[in-house]
Amino acid sequence: MATSAAKTMKLKPTILDILTRNDLKQIVDDLEIDGVDRRSAEGMRTALRKARRAKPEDLLGYMRKDQIKAVCEAVGVSAKGKRDELIERLVNGEAKPKQQRRRGMSRGKQKELEFNGEQEQQAARKKKAEKLTLARLERKLFEACDILRGNMDASEYKEYIFGMLFLKRMSDQFDKD
Repeated sequence: MATSAAKTMKLKPTILDILTRNDLKQIVDDLEIDGVDRRSAEGMRTALRKARRAKPEDLLGYMRKDQIKAVCEAVGVSAKGKRDELIERLVNGEAKPKQQRRRGMSRGKQKELEFNGEQEQQAARKKKAEKLTLARLERKLFEACDILRGNMDASEYKEYIFGMLFLKRMSDQFDKD
């Protein structure tokens, strides 16, 4: 039991070290962790390390197979197998036994049923993540501004903002008169 707890303690920081900045932003948004600088990957990693809601099994769901293999190698677990098997091995320390095929059902039909079940789970996750809060709206607006601004310095950007504010004021005055 102690080795399992020690492995879990190593697992979360290892996962967070491998995740990219965009993956970290997605996780922070989905878990609705506030007060985090989304421009800093290290800031997001620190917040996720402290967050109890960020469990290793949930974090692994955001990773691609190559990232999961890197986690397996870093933790010292076999990196061979399918994505789901790797996740199961990392979380529980053993591979999940293969599911038995249902009688009278072809492998193609069995895979189709499994695929549809995964799609339903993904749709449920997206539906849960679509809840729009004021904080999430502000984050999305700031992200849009960052994209629009691009590599422009803030001192240059203010010229555009002042121009837009001037036009807005003139429009309001025109509507008022």
